[in-house]
Amino acid sequence: MFDFQKLEVYKKAKLFHLTCKDVILTRPLDQYVKDQLGRASFSVPLNIAEGSGKFSKADRRNYFTTSRASAMECVAIADILAETGVLNKNEFEDIILQADELSRMLYAMIKIYLKAYPSILIHHFHSACPAAISAAWATRSGKHSL
Repeated sequence: MFDFQKLEVYKKAKLFHLTCKDVILTRPLDQYVKDQLGRASFSVPLNIAEGSGKFSKADRRNYFTTSRASAMECVAIADILAETGVLNKNEFEDIILQADELSRMLYAMIKIYLKAYPSILIHHFHSACPAAISAAWATRSGKHSL
């Protein structure tokens, strides 16, 4: 047995994929929706496994981040499927609860690797949303510039 197979987050990610796969197999979905949900949900455990095999902390963090983003993609798909009546409230909430738990677990793992590289987080947010990070830093230093 490989080490990643012992991780609780990996076990939960497999169950999450099986929940999504059940939706794919039992609902009248367009092929592109089936493909997208299948790829996104499969990506969650696969990126956990692949990241666990990496040696550098930065590589591990990137794979765990991708895994978490794939879970969020599944949530968006489920949200649309619930909105269009393909999923009922209970089915939607089951997917949301599983994804939320995975997201929290993966975020905790990502945070562990961010401690070694705190400047990466600042750079990521600054490039993603320069106004927000500038406002946050301005507020922190007592300068309010909006």
